Amino acid sequence: MTNKGLVCTLILGSMLSVALAPVANATPAGELYGAGDNEFGQLGIGELSDEYAFLPISDPASVLAASPGQYATLALLANGTVVASGHNAYGELGDETTEEQATPQRIAGLSEVTSVAEGESQSFALLANGTVEAWGDNSHGQLGDGEANTTGCECRTSPTLVKGIGGAGTLSGVVSISSGLDDTIALLSNGTVAAWGYGGYGELGDGADGVNAASDVPVLVKGVGGEGTLSGVVAVSAGAHDNVALLASGSVVAWGYGERGELGDGAYDTSDVPVLVKGVGGAGDLSNVSAVSAGDFFNLALLSNGTVAAWGSNESYELAQDTTERSDLPEQVPGIAGVSAIAAGANFVQALLTNGTLEGWGQDEDGQLGTGTYNLGEGTEGEVRVPTAATTVVPGAIYGLTHGDDNEDSLVLQGATLSAASSSLAFPEQAIGTHSTPQSLTITNEGPGAVVISGEVVTDSAAFDKTADSCQGATLVADATCSVSISFSPTAAGIASASLALASSAGTTPLTVSFAGVGVGPKAAAPVLGPLSLSSTVFRAADTGPSVVSALASGTLVYYTDSTAATTRFTVKRLVKGVVNGAGKCVAAHKRRRKGVPRCTLLEVVGRFSHKDRAGTNSFRFTGRVDGHKLKRGSYRLVAVATSPAGVSKPKKAKFKIVRH
Repeated sequence: MTNKGLVCTLILGSMLSVALAPVANATPAGELYGAGDNEFGQLGIGELSDEYAFLPISDPASVLAASPGQYATLALLANGTVVASGHNAYGELGDETTEEQATPQRIAGLSEVTSVAEGESQSFALLANGTVEAWGDNSHGQLGDGEANTTGCECRTSPTLVKGIGGAGTLSGVVSISSGLDDTIALLSNGTVAAWGYGGYGELGDGADGVNAASDVPVLVKGVGGEGTLSGVVAVSAGAHDNVALLASGSVVAWGYGERGELGDGAYDTSDVPVLVKGVGGAGDLSNVSAVSAGDFFNLALLSNGTVAAWGSNESYELAQDTTERSDLPEQVPGIAGVSAIAAGANFVQALLTNGTLEGWGQDEDGQLGTGTYNLGEGTEGEVRVPTAATTVVPGAIYGLTHGDDNEDSLVLQGATLSAASSSLAFPEQAIGTHSTPQSLTITNEGPGAVVISGEVVTDSAAFDKTADSCQGATLVADATCSVSISFSPTAAGIASASLALASSAGTTPLTVSFAGVGVGPKAAAPVLGPLSLSSTVFRAADTGPSVVSALASGTLVYYTDSTAATTRFTVKRLVKGVVNGAGKCVAAHKRRRKGVPRCTLLEVVGRFSHKDRAGTNSFRFTGRVDGHKLKRGSYRLVAVATSPAGVSKPKKAKFKIVRH
């Protein structure tokens, strides 16, 4: 299926690879689909069975964003509230209990939420005011509330505000958040990054690591090599024990655990401060990156040319190479291009292509790739070595992307989408000031969610009008249609063009259909000749010269009128004697005519000449010569036909005789 603009979000875990908060309210709502591990009911379908193909999660059906963690799933609804399902031993569902839920349950007290993130067993909600609420596992201070829990469930079962840097006040100015196994990072509006939770492998990027390294309040991540503070960040993504950040320059930095090559700096070493990720194969630094996504022990970068680079662990073919060897340098993923978004799960990858195809590779033991089975490709334990298309889901334009941390399930958010039966309407030639027969344009909602058409604008021209409209203000459920009829009424000659833009709840970009037509003015009339008048019908032909001259030594004056400027073609025909043949036709007579054969007269064409007319009276001097020859003595007919771009006149005739000198 070609990509027709279907709104689809690929969701593979808890960490955002782009900052969603500024655009969340403009994001269309959709229906949630899920595939993969469902041991604890994290897919929210009311059952505990794994799913190998994407299936709709009917409740809730109006979702703006979602995030699956290792055991639980969060979903942000269109009204700004949050529901959760799955494992709840650490209070991940925020319902003040530790009881498992296989269907989505609303989290009390949360509103005006713009995005959500789920870690291994901790949950987060980013609010419209830039603050963050957190709940769930807090054994390493990963909730950032300044009170790491070490007793009971070591958790909080209801939301609490994340504190500010160093514990002062409340963290604010957050534009995206991402959570790993036991640590969390947040991108701030000034381009810096805050981190909190476990830091034993340098995950906090603050220059500290070791078994006792942890912080239950946010700290600022240091700059590259430990100099100053990391800045100029546009996106963050947390892995199992390492984190990556995309800089405005298009380069990437990483910090934390690196013994499987996760940091991409050419060494299998851990770093407690950010290091620059090297280029593909180690050439320079990685550049022209448009998105990043971190898995458990590997990382991804989407390049601006639509290709993907990957580095780190490759035990489950996460790098899509023909080997399971790890790599401490980015390698280009073979066999895939035209990628518009990427997402890393625990040990697997999914990529959305610009043609609407959703493809994946890596671990598929629980059906997380949504291919319809769990053991495709050449792997021996449910791995897929090469990019393979998912099934039973209609992907399209991604408006938000999260990725997983040790999660083995995938979510897809498929929204409403409008399509037109044709991207353009062409009208035939239409006279100025008249109206064409209307053409009808059918609009269809091809997505599962309902869509409201909120506005229509005909732009660029006054020559096109809506004559009928069932779309304006309409609510279209899945597969429903409406129509708009357009008429062409040109006001001037020439090509006219315009477009119809339909705004809707399906997205921020209107559906646009173009129109074109040709306006024509009143058609010019064909020329009309008046009768031919000769000053002399008997004359002698000139010995030399052209057919038409200014001075008359011999010949005659020809007078006539023409209704318009045109070219008149004159044909000279001579009357010759003939006989009637057996078929009753007049043919040339032989010199010796048999007696009793009837005589007749033929008109023989002897030459032609032209005259450029003006509208009105025309005259010229005809010499009696045509095609460079003097006419012989005899009787003739002069036949005139005028021609212009508007047509041809009726012929006019005159008789004359040529006499000897």
